[in-house]
Amino acid sequence: CLTSPMDPNSLEYLAMLRLFTDVAKRCPGQVIPDDYLVIDTETTGVDTSKDHILQLGFCFVHGRKPIASMAQYLKRPDLKIHKKASEVNGITLDKIEAEGIEPKYYIPQVVDIFTDWRSRGRMFAGHNLMAFDAPLIERETAGVGIPFKFGDNEIIDTGMLVKAAQLGMYMRPDETLRSFWVRVSQVIAKGIFWSLARHCYTAYNLGKYGLPLDKAHDAEADCRLSHFLLEELRLMVAKEAIK
Repeated sequence: CLTSPMDPNSLEYLAMLRLFTDVAKRCPGQVIPDDYLVIDTETTGVDTSKDHILQLGFCFVHGRKPIASMAQYLKRPDLKIHKKASEVNGITLDKIEAEGIEPKYYIPQVVDIFTDWRSRGRMFAGHNLMAFDAPLIERETAGVGIPFKFGDNEIIDTGMLVKAAQLGMYMRPDETLRSFWVRVSQVIAKGIFWSLARHCYTAYNLGKYGLPLDKAHDAEADCRLSHFLLEELRLMVAKEAIK
């Protein structure tokens, strides 16, 4: 961006005000929830049809504050990690072997968490969750015989919010959150920056929450960063509303 997204005159700022309102209309009670579950994964690569989850993280948010966060490594026979993926997330086969749990033992616990969360009428959140993490999680759950599929209006995707704001893309009246996130994810354009670590951390001043940038690309830390970003966007919109 040529201007800071925090600049009230920037496209990203002005677009975010409208987008946040449109997203809220698809949430229970037509408001961005105060309670939500943030999800993030670290993976063997970026192909959602073939690659696997190496680490699955959560951050439970209650009253807009993180009350618990965790991450678990997953191991499986003949696991291979793409060199570029390992360079990004720092996860090695030795670490997976020492600290990992086989998906058949851990994924059922994850499905229980998701199912319980859904039964409470609560939403999920994450950075690029809809196009990347969700398909991987849905594939993993199907692989152990207990498929879980995220609903059309169940995910708040902070990554696609930031990307859409920079592109000036808005929700259509009959569009679900899922269809909008997917539509935004399919757009390729130069000069658009929405990476959690490389753009949002600095652009949205997430460092003020005390989580160092060198913790990025750990699933638990990225869940907390995604939570901080969502709350920063909420604060931005709230400040504008009271002007």
